[in-house]
This record gives sequence, structure tokens and C-alpha cells, in this order.
Amino acid sequence: MNGKWIYIDRLGQRAFPGNFERAGSFQEGLACTRAGGLYRFIDRTGRFAVTSRFADAEGFLDGLAAVADSKIQAKWGYLDRLGKIAIPHQFAKAGPFSGGLAAVRALGTASFETWGYIDRTGGFTFSERFREAHRFSHGLAAVVRKETWNVFGYIDRSGKTRIPARFQAAEEFDAGGVARVYLDEWTGPRPGGSDGTTWTGYIDRAGRVIWNSQR
Repeated sequence: MNGKWIYIDRLGQRAFPGNFERAGSFQEGLACTRAGGLYRFIDRTGRFAVTSRFADAEGFLDGLAAVADSKIQAKWGYLDRLGKIAIPHQFAKAGPFSGGLAAVRALGTASFETWGYIDRTGGFTFSERFREAHRFSHGLAAVVRKETWNVFGYIDRSGKTRIPARFQAAEEFDAGGVARVYLDEWTGPRPGGSDGTTWTGYIDRAGRVIWNSQR
């Protein structure tokens, strides 16, 4: 609508007044929206559930939402559903919580080898840092360790490797416990021992390939 977003109900009717520059999906009863260049959270009636405005923000998961205090040299922290800052603004980037853990990047550092996982107190759960770190699902998270360069594997909540690094890209596990992965000639052979060509596939939580695009 004139380049703006609105919310509709299941009948396709406008659910409540308000035009937004960005309109996130409802998560845990709240949606992250942007108007006038700033982010706020609304409830299902369209009312602002949190009075604070933020330079950037993500939706709620596990009762917390990642929010940034400025656009320039932004510091990220976490907001609770009451509108209080639960974890102070102290990170260069902050991912969503899942299962009580979230991936964050430390301030004042390069984007590689500086990702780690924090708990709901804001403390790091283990000392290792990663080049890339995704959120946990089914107790596993896709990461790139510094010694594996751009190759993904999966760790458990204690930081131990559960699926060795061999994927060019790796997604989180879905509700059925399956994750999509991407492998090419630079990261290893295809299942069955053939070399060379690229494939996309799906793995289970044990790392077994249950389907790939070459079959």
C-alpha cells in the first residue's frame, strides 16, 4: 500500500490501522515493525506493546528480542517482553535465542573468529569463538571453526563437534530433525565416493545424508 506494509486477517481484511516501512511476522504474540526509520513492537491489536524505539531489531524468540541502540557503530542487546533491557547493549551483532542460547559477535573485532554463544544472563557458555555461528535447533548449531575456514559442521550445546565440518553451507534443523546442506568439490566428495560436482542435500541429526540432488 503506497510502498508501506499493513496487516490483514484470515479473510484478507485489514486487521488494524497503521502503515509500516517494515512489518515482521508475529512471534510469541508480538511483531517487530519499523516506522519513521525506527523499530517498535506491536501486539495483535496493533497497539505498541513496548514504548522504546530502536535503530534495529529482530523478532522475539525464547522471550527475548535482539535490539540495536544506533545505526552507526550499533551495539546490540536483548529486550524482554515487558520492554526492559534484559542483556545490555554490548555486542556487534546478536542472533536470536533458541533453547536458551544465542550466537553473538563481540564489539571492536573483525567479523571472523569472533562469534560465540551466550546464555540468558549474557555470559558466554564456552570460550571457543567461530568464524560463523548459527542458532541452535534440536540441540545442534552449524558453525565454521577458525581451522576449517569456510566449511560448516555442527556442534552441540557444550561446544563439542557432533557432525564434522564438510559443508559449504548448512542450515538449521527443521521441526522434523532434517537440515539442508550444500557441498562442492572444495569441501569433499559426494556420498558414494564420486569427486567433483556440486550437490545440495538433506542430513539427519547424526549427519547421515538422507537425500541429495545427485540421486
